[in-house]
Amino acid sequence: MVWTPHDILQISNTNGAYQFLQKDITNDVKTLLGNKPTNLQYLLTSFTNNHANSYVDFDYWSLNITYTLGDQLEHIWTIDVRTGSAHTFEVYGLRSTPTDTDILRFAYSQNNVTYTPMVAVIDTTLPMDKYTYVLPVVTSGLIYIKVYDSVRSSSNPTLDWIRVGQMSVRTLAPVSVIGVEVLALDVADMNKDGSNDLLIVTKDSTNKGRIYVGLNIGGDVFTTLGTPIVTANAKYGSVISAQAGKFFDSPSKARLDIMVSTASTVYLLRYDAGVYFEDYSVFSISGTIIRSMAGDVDNNGRTDLVVITSAKIWLYANYQGTPTGWQTYLVDDVTGMTVIQDCDLGRLQTS
Repeated sequence: MVWTPHDILQISNTNGAYQFLQKDITNDVKTLLGNKPTNLQYLLTSFTNNHANSYVDFDYWSLNITYTLGDQLEHIWTIDVRTGSAHTFEVYGLRSTPTDTDILRFAYSQNNVTYTPMVAVIDTTLPMDKYTYVLPVVTSGLIYIKVYDSVRSSSNPTLDWIRVGQMSVRTLAPVSVIGVEVLALDVADMNKDGSNDLLIVTKDSTNKGRIYVGLNIGGDVFTTLGTPIVTANAKYGSVISAQAGKFFDSPSKARLDIMVSTASTVYLLRYDAGVYFEDYSVFSISGTIIRSMAGDVDNNGRTDLVVITSAKIWLYANYQGTPTGWQTYLVDDVTGMTVIQDCDLGRLQTS
């Protein structure tokens, strides 16, 4: 690279006084470097004294370089998309007010090489707007989502920002693998690994009830939902409540047991060595059950049951963790006074 010297500063005779000199050399540097910041390594500065009888005492000199090639933004996320009949990308976003023509846009790719543009974020004020884009039906597996800016030339060096809120790909399953209707659901750490799992009771097309446990393995409960834990049965086809708990054996065993309730009967399923055993305990209730709940009411480490009808509240105290180690208490009877609509369990007092 051939350089042509450019005179920048002329130091005058100050008779010993201190002098501070500066000059903006942006245009000169741009011309010399061909607008390529990588060529800054070739930039040289020098001082020449044409007067033999004079001298200059430098305290310091410096070259402050601020060279912007344009505001470049690119950030990539990955989402694992399940096979389905429809996929919709959704994201909440907010961006800075543009001072040029820069567009902040989301795009997707299945190989992290070729990207397809999706939505551009245009909202500049709170609350964040939701932006959606319909992905191809054949989309499945790992996809890459990136947000990027459209203007990257040196003529548009202004800085822009984007705030990204909730992002997801919503997939519509082609056919439900767990039935045609969900009857009851509970969220609990079924295998005691620290992650919440799903207990789901569904009804199939023959009106038989199915009980599923979806273990949260690697953040994915769906891989373990393929097979019911017991054979589909008509008695579970009208379940209204389901909860997991420490109903049988030692409270420290590897997995929780299960309670399911219809409008007349409470069924308890015992877990042992990888298998759930049905009808380990069965409680038939006088009156129509509105709701059945599970919780450690007496703080003995075992899960008790609270069952309510429109007029009565029943407590089934679990003392021994066996089929016969339960005591039944009528907590309240409001027959003729009022109608119970709902009930719940919680810690109302601490000692």
